[in-house]
Amino acid sequence: MERTIVSALGSFQRVEEFLTQHPWSDAPATLGLQETELHEAVARLLSDSVDQEAGSRFVRAYTESKRQLRSTLYSDHMLPLSRVAREVFSETGMDRAFRMPKATAANQKLLAAAGAMAEAASKEEDVFLKHGLSQDFLEQLTASVTALANVQPAKTESARRRTTATASAKDQVKRGKKAVRLLNAILQPRLAKDPELLAAWQSAKRVPAQGSSTAASIAPVVPVAPVAPAPPVAHVVASQPSQRPTEKAA
Repeated sequence: MERTIVSALGSFQRVEEFLTQHPWSDAPATLGLQETELHEAVARLLSDSVDQEAGSRFVRAYTESKRQLRSTLYSDHMLPLSRVAREVFSETGMDRAFRMPKATAANQKLLAAAGAMAEAASKEEDVFLKHGLSQDFLEQLTASVTALANVQPAKTESARRRTTATASAKDQVKRGKKAVRLLNAILQPRLAKDPELLAAWQSAKRVPAQGSSTAASIAPVVPVAPVAPAPPVAHVVASQPSQRPTEKAA
């Protein structure tokens, strides 16, 4: 879940805790609608966070699964078929039906090539069996194609679940913030005579800004001892003893 959404959810939950710890005698009349809206927003945010996290995790899982299934289809099923066909059918030109696509080919192109190879191999199944391919090589090839074809829709669905949950969570954040503003309009005047409780309320409803820190980031000022000013140059020269030898009187 995005940090802004997490921060907002934390603030909403603190507001709920504040309202629970400080109930008002006429709460149904003054806080009912806003409070209900806030509770519903929090519940939806918690649900959206699960969908968002699950969607992200499954997208990563299906991405890895897709990579492995592509490798299996390409290296374990298509490549042996193509190599045998190149040696056996090169004189008739039939080997062209078994040419390999690039390893980096798009998923759909790879699946289409594998399907075409399976169709061509079914017409020459006995030849491939005689040259050492397993008895169920066609079934294995078809199953590998199906497995890879099925993983993409599952990945797309997981990505959709994550995207939908993120959009819903943003809507619930707006809904929750509006509810808190309405609650603040009611509570601020009531708490004006109780500075401590007012401070607790303001702290509960505050959504920390991203990248902010509660600790001061300014380095402490270290006092520096005063330094005496350097003497003037003329004084320094005058104070140095003469290095010229004294001349003797003639």
